[in-house]
Amino acid sequence: MEQSPPLPDLGGGVVQAGADLPSKEAPGAVDQEENKGATSWPEFYIDQLNSMAAVGTLLPGRALVTARKSLLALEKEEEEERSKTIESLKTALRTKPMRFVTRFIDLDGLSCILNFLKTMDYETSESRIHTSLIGCIKALMNNSQGRAHVLAHSESINVIAQSLSTENIKTKVAVLEILGAVCLVPGGHKKVLQAMLHYQKYASERTRFQTLINDLDKSTGRYRDEVSLKTAIMSFINAVLSQGAGVESLDFRLHLRYEFLMLGIQPVIDKLREHENSTLDR
Repeated sequence: MEQSPPLPDLGGGVVQAGADLPSKEAPGAVDQEENKGATSWPEFYIDQLNSMAAVGTLLPGRALVTARKSLLALEKEEEEERSKTIESLKTALRTKPMRFVTRFIDLDGLSCILNFLKTMDYETSESRIHTSLIGCIKALMNNSQGRAHVLAHSESINVIAQSLSTENIKTKVAVLEILGAVCLVPGGHKKVLQAMLHYQKYASERTRFQTLINDLDKSTGRYRDEVSLKTAIMSFINAVLSQGAGVESLDFRLHLRYEFLMLGIQPVIDKLREHENSTLDR
């Protein structure tokens, strides 16, 4: 069976495929795991994700019915604890033996993450928790098995794209890095274009890619964050224009270019040159 080409590194380390998780039968292992909160096992994180996702349920019209206290009502320590737990999962997906990742996939951990992303309230969506959840998906995609699992999931790319609605710049950058990288994988470019159509309806955009061009043109007053986001947007746009069906079809490539031109990208690019930033100028 032919293997897909390697995905560009999404910021994770190399998974040690030859190593094993601690054996439950090893002397003292159970006590040690209990003392650690069982954080060496995917079950712990999945239970935590399901518990956190129980904050509320989205109803038609995106109204939120709160089942438990929202993030606003949480104690600062509890919010910090949630963030640490998700960051710990992100690290585990990057650095634990491949057996950990396989178990996480078998337990449908990805669906738990996606469910959390779909049901989080506004305050959570603007917090570090959101950024860390996207980071978990990036970490999962850093190996071929995890990447194939994410791409095979029926709604994963659409849900990831929905996170572009946040005002959190770090979250947006992480989302754009995932979408840009997916464009380079066989079949991924089509999924990304479909996800952007999905986002158009989700965010009530007039036309596809409108939010990206608006963000590209927006001035936040925070130079470093601004350059980071604008660089991520331009990298994503380049991936969209240079990959997929456009590689073989000039008409397809011109059609995509026309979409961006109709959104006014050229004047925005001209304005970006005023940043005199070598990364943006590329």
